[in-house]
This record gives sequence, C-alpha cells and structure tokens, in this order.
Amino acid sequence: MMLEGVIGSGETSNVSLDPRGLTKGIQVFEEYEKLSTVDVVGQPIVHNSALQQTTGEAEFVDDMLKLEGELFIAFVFSTKARAKILSVDTSAALQMPGVKDYVCDKDVPGRNILGLWESSNEEIFASQQVYCRGQIIGGIVADTKEHAQMAAKKVKVEYEEMKPIITIEDAIANNSFECDPVTSERKPLTLEQGDTEAGFAKSDHVIEGEVRVGAQEHFYLEPYSHQPVCHNSSKAVVLRTDIVMDVGRSLNPAVDIGQIEGAFTQGYGLFCLEHYKINPEGVLLTQGPSTYKIPSFRNVPVEMNVHLLKGSRNDEAIFSSKGVGEPPLFLGSSVFFAIKDAIASASVDEGITGYFRIDSPATPDKIRMACQDRFTKQSPVKERGSETPWFVDL
Repeated sequence: MMLEGVIGSGETSNVSLDPRGLTKGIQVFEEYEKLSTVDVVGQPIVHNSALQQTTGEAEFVDDMLKLEGELFIAFVFSTKARAKILSVDTSAALQMPGVKDYVCDKDVPGRNILGLWESSNEEIFASQQVYCRGQIIGGIVADTKEHAQMAAKKVKVEYEEMKPIITIEDAIANNSFECDPVTSERKPLTLEQGDTEAGFAKSDHVIEGEVRVGAQEHFYLEPYSHQPVCHNSSKAVVLRTDIVMDVGRSLNPAVDIGQIEGAFTQGYGLFCLEHYKINPEGVLLTQGPSTYKIPSFRNVPVEMNVHLLKGSRNDEAIFSSKGVGEPPLFLGSSVFFAIKDAIASASVDEGITGYFRIDSPATPDKIRMACQDRFTKQSPVKERGSETPWFVDL
C-alpha cells in the first residue's frame, strides 16, 4: 500500500543530465564503378557548399558589402489577428533620418496578390483587412536597415478589430475555407477517388474519427523500428532507429543519406517536440528557441542506422533515381507511436487499459498527463470551454 505523500521507487525520475555518448550508426549504400575520372553519378561526394556552411565561411546577404545607392526596407506588420484597416498614418515616419519612401498595396504594379492561380486571394500588402498578427501592411524604404526599422515603428495604423479565426473549428463555424483553384468556390477540400459511398457500403468495417497534427515553424534550412525509453513516462530518449529507404539508384549517397537523417530528425521535432502556441487573441507565443523547442544533438537517436534499399530502380527518372525530399520526414512519426506504446504500457501498470488519445506533438507535458496516476488526478484536465485558456491548440 502506497502511503500518501510517500514517493515509491517506480515514481522517481530517471531523467539524467549527464553528458550522453556520441551518436553512432552505419550507412549502407550500393557502390558503382566509376566510368571515368569525371563520373560522379552514384558516388558519395560532399555537397558543394557543405564545408562553407559548416565552417561559417558561406556568404549570406547580411555578409555582403553595401552597394552604392542600395536601399533597405523594413515592413510594417499588423498588430491585430483580424481587423479592418481604417487608416495608415506615415507622416511621422517619413520625417525620420534617411527615409526615402513608404510602399504599400497602391505601389504594386498589376495584381497585389501572391500565387499563380486566378482564385488566389492572399495579398502582398494588406489593403483593407488583416487576417493574422504579423501580416505585412507596407514598408519603409531608407538608406540603412537601422533607419528603416526605426521609422517603421513610427507608422500608425488604425484598426477596427474583429473576432480572430484561429482553429479549424473557428474556420468551419465561420465558413472560412480556401477557394477552389478551379471554381473559386469556398468549400472544404475533399480528397476522393471513385464512388466512396459505395465503397463504404460494401466494407465490413468503417472507422470514423479525426486526426490532428500540430503546426510546425519553418525553423530549418532545408520500413523502420525504434526502441524508445520513457523516463518517468515524461521524457523520451530514442536509443536506436533503423531506416531502410528506397531512393532508386542514388545520385549521391552522401547527400541522400544526409537528407534522410535530417528529415527524420525534423519529423521527430514535428511529432514530439515543437508545440506551436497561439493565445486566444491570435498572438503567437512561441516566437523563438526559448519557447519553441526544435531538436538538438541530444534528441538525435543514440544509434542511427540508414540503409539505402539495394537493387531498386526507377526507369522513368534520370539515372533511375527516386525523390528523397519529404518522404523521410514522416518516419519521425514512428517515435510518436513508440511513445504512445510506452504510455499504454505505463497505463497497464496503473490498471488502465483500452483506447486513449494523444495528439501530436507528444511533448513531455502531454506525455505526463497521458500517464494517469495519483499525481495526474491532482491536476484534472478541465472541460473545453469551461475557462479561457492561455494558449489555443491548433
């Protein structure tokens, strides 16, 4: 019998802050005979810019010397999540040192629209209404970046606020859907092929429900098995991952394997770490690495093995290769499902069985609350709508 206030041996934290060992692993790929000294197809060659980027020698825009007559622009962003623009006062900004001009929707030649479709409706510069905090309204052009940024803060925008649309439920309730690119009709996008109703009618089992996947900040530069260990069910460490990827005949195994390793880690961040949080007023709360957790070296599997499937060919592509862009990203979901299995195991220890739901990302706080025990009962989850939350789940 567990005494009240006494922590049992199975309830203590196993989280270690000690330095972990270096990640190890193997990389397996086919070798191809070089047909000449300049034949590079199929050879594991270092990417052209790899050394410059990893040593800090790569030159980016901010590293370049200023050109004669070069001007800088600082954008004026919306401070409201959804509102009508009543007026924009640039008089004070245009009097600031070094300021040359203010540009907005009226200065755009042609359509003030992003996108190639006729039905596209996202404006380059917001003209009459803003739909999110941070939407671009205009820009101050000046002789230096500092002058432009200081003047942009002097632009005064008057709004008529409207109720923000943040979640999918909000969008459905307000009939706020993307336009169909062909018909320009606003309606939910449905992916279907054939007679789906007839297919459902003939099926032995029909499963209904919903799947939610958290948003992911664009923070990055551009068959499997796992062994996760849950420390006190609240922090996951991936001990080993084995990935077999079909890339056809790899054009460059070094680049392809690096892409697979990076995409898997990015997917791990999407499904297990990166929790995009917005408050009910539409303000983004996770605006930097202090609040938005992307994978670090401690999140890379302790052992990471990548095998490029041998003998695979794609006769319809250049040199029998296959794409290796987005597909490996979803492999990170295997860590999410391994965590879910670990939660189920911990629940059995508490005498709890059956179906349970946990939406991605499976962050430590979600994992801990999913592992129901005497501690979680002291912090019951309140019903949705019973109080105003400090952030909204997308």
